[in-house]
Amino acid sequence: MLATAQPSIGADRISSLSTRNEIPALLNERRLFGCGVEVGVQQGAFSAILLSGWQGSHLISVDPWAEDTTEGYVDIANLPQNVQDGYYQLTQARLRPFGRRSSIWRTTSVEAAKLVPNFSLDFVYLDARHDYASVLEDLDAWIEKVRPGGIIAGHDYIDGDFEAGSFGVKSAVDDFFRARGILVYSTCDDTPWCSWVVEVPHTLPAEPRRREGRIETSDLAEFSRNLGVVQVEISSPRGPSVFKLSLDRRCPIQSEIERALNANVLYAPEAAALIVRALMPGDTFLDIGSDVGYFSFLGGAMVGSEGMVLSIEPRPNRFFGLAQNMGLNSLRNVIPLNLRTSENAADDDGEILTIDEIVHRLLIKALKVIRLDLPPAAQTTLKGAEATLRSLSVPFVMVTVDPAALRAAGGSEVSLRAEMKALGYDAFHMHSGGAEQLPAERTVERSSLILFRHNMAPAL
Repeated sequence: MLATAQPSIGADRISSLSTRNEIPALLNERRLFGCGVEVGVQQGAFSAILLSGWQGSHLISVDPWAEDTTEGYVDIANLPQNVQDGYYQLTQARLRPFGRRSSIWRTTSVEAAKLVPNFSLDFVYLDARHDYASVLEDLDAWIEKVRPGGIIAGHDYIDGDFEAGSFGVKSAVDDFFRARGILVYSTCDDTPWCSWVVEVPHTLPAEPRRREGRIETSDLAEFSRNLGVVQVEISSPRGPSVFKLSLDRRCPIQSEIERALNANVLYAPEAAALIVRALMPGDTFLDIGSDVGYFSFLGGAMVGSEGMVLSIEPRPNRFFGLAQNMGLNSLRNVIPLNLRTSENAADDDGEILTIDEIVHRLLIKALKVIRLDLPPAAQTTLKGAEATLRSLSVPFVMVTVDPAALRAAGGSEVSLRAEMKALGYDAFHMHSGGAEQLPAERTVERSSLILFRHNMAPAL
């Protein structure tokens, strides 16, 4: 989701990079310390440069290491299979010293992109096939994998026929980003094999992509006419924190949020109070069904720059509002993801990743709070989190439980609570009077907020 690039902090730095070896410093200056990807690794030399200079948590190095026998395809990197296998082994040896910060995926660019959640990466560096069509294919596959404010870049920003092969990289990159109104920068001291660099904008496109399940231009215009913007000030362990929310008054919940915040009180105070009390600097918060991001941004204020919030919204129309609010705030610790965590998490056929898969792929080693507000998908989502709940003993899991919605999805409150009990969780009914422990024989009669507290959880 992209728009005309606006000048930002660090724009001059992008425009004055000498060589691609300065990209690690650029990433560090922008505090892009999450997960990155290099596509087209060959012998692993640039992956090693990235891992040596960049302070990020994890780099995925992607390359099929496979000879392409397509007739007419010429590229200096298209070597016989025995050489490709040798390069793969060399890359493994070269990156082994970086331990768990490095993963090597032996697959194609497009296949690798399918495995990565949207908006989950801080940067991507493309150096795969160099023909015009393949570069466009790679750009289309990876652009939505990078978070707003992140970096997408690549090598060999040049066109023409050379001994090294036929290159259409510059034309493909320029055409792709010109159509989206985004500035392209290039390194200046390593011609002709220079690199191109782009900052993924924080704002939404003037003309969103027209694809099934996505936002259309008419939706954007209607949305804009009904917006209200509220500024939220909250005390955090690091001092006062401020974020903004753009809210659609046509939506009852968002209208309630606006009324509460304008009255200088927290919306959904029971859930908000737990987030404020439980989350500390450096913690990780998983917010599923995050809607426009109210709880995600609240959690982001608590965990600080050392922590992380995964803000998952499966419904395309709601995710539009979340992306809009990401554009209002420079929140590098909040990662927005548009994906489903179970079959019945949304009424479309979007990407599905269970919580266990998300935690595994993003190498999350600790989770403090999970908030789940997708009533029809509550039980199926938690089934997909069993390994995470068991291995990480997540202290607090807040779930909106709607008995009717659970039954319609083939589950029940009784079986949900029994499954959580088997994982070491006691159930508490959260309401205006506090949190009341629920005995096994008692159930809630209507949609309610239930806190599952692990028996090893710290006291609040």
